[in-house]
Amino acid sequence: MAADVLFAAYERLHPDDPKVIFLRLRLAQLREDPVRLIDAISDQLALTPARPDLRLARARACFTSGRLDDGIKSIREMRLPPDHPQRWQVALWHSKLLVRAYRFAEAREVIATLSTDPITAVIADLQSTEILLLEGDTEAARHRLDRILEREGLPPRLEFEAAFHLARACDRLGDFDAAFDAAARGNAIHPHDFDADAWDRSADEIIRRWDRETLASGPRSTITDETPVFVVGLPRSGTSLLEQIIASHPRGGGVGERQDPFNLAENLEFLASQRADGHPTTEDLDHQADFYRRMPGRLGVQRDRIVNKALGLERILGRMAGMLPGARVIRIDRDPRDTILSIHQHPLNLKKYPWSSRLEDLVRV
Repeated sequence: MAADVLFAAYERLHPDDPKVIFLRLRLAQLREDPVRLIDAISDQLALTPARPDLRLARARACFTSGRLDDGIKSIREMRLPPDHPQRWQVALWHSKLLVRAYRFAEAREVIATLSTDPITAVIADLQSTEILLLEGDTEAARHRLDRILEREGLPPRLEFEAAFHLARACDRLGDFDAAFDAAARGNAIHPHDFDADAWDRSADEIIRRWDRETLASGPRSTITDETPVFVVGLPRSGTSLLEQIIASHPRGGGVGERQDPFNLAENLEFLASQRADGHPTTEDLDHQADFYRRMPGRLGVQRDRIVNKALGLERILGRMAGMLPGARVIRIDRDPRDTILSIHQHPLNLKKYPWSSRLEDLVRV
């Protein structure tokens, strides 16, 4: 968490140091910030344009941040020889971007170039299945996924993707037992290392630390911008729908699941640890708040209220209250049975949500 704060200070003191661009790029990667990553890669490409690995990384960051046309343009600017080792990865991400942009005919043309060996043939099959599901040809998608999952020696990452695609297809077809079983197969592929007791203790510590008195008496930023809105809820609880409802208003907008609050909260934790009283200064809070306030503009979102629905925000709301005292928080609840079933049948990032693959852990959380 210290790296971001120290780098910002170093960049202010040494803006012309050639290492600055590399460090900015590396930090954006570690912070999983696709917008900052796109900017950092663009700066690096201006210095070293003959870097297909960077162009591919930029296209992937565009995919993550929803800048689909930009990502497709980045991919198409790459000119790789037929025997280049990254050629199939370029084709894969090209097809992913086109599928996400609903440009299915173009995507199918790119997918056809993937089938060069048994593994990439499966990857191509999965991409084609994604298109079938989006087009509503669910029976054809299920048939293809059944064939994929019957293969011997299927790599775990492909079995994982195919199993959850199958769960989605079976659920749409009303075959709920088959959907549950397919999801169970997908959830069983990766190891489970979630410590539920430690999770309980961490939740208790958050409640103890950020009590009413602390929130009322702690330092606060002077930036009282009322634009930020944080939607808090478990995965699959309706956070995306709520963001869409707000964004449909002419004065409302959304930035999806931006991770900036977590990064800025980490920065403030580090800054607080450097103070004798254990609190960040008002200047510290203002600096981090200003970074967040400028973030929507970098994404092209200019509205009176802007929603961030990143999962896990409830764990840092105490810190956000001091950094963005004018922000609104909306908590959304869904029937726990529906939430648990929906998480069970949709793959989540186990690195971020290690509790998401076992039913008993889902119930606990």
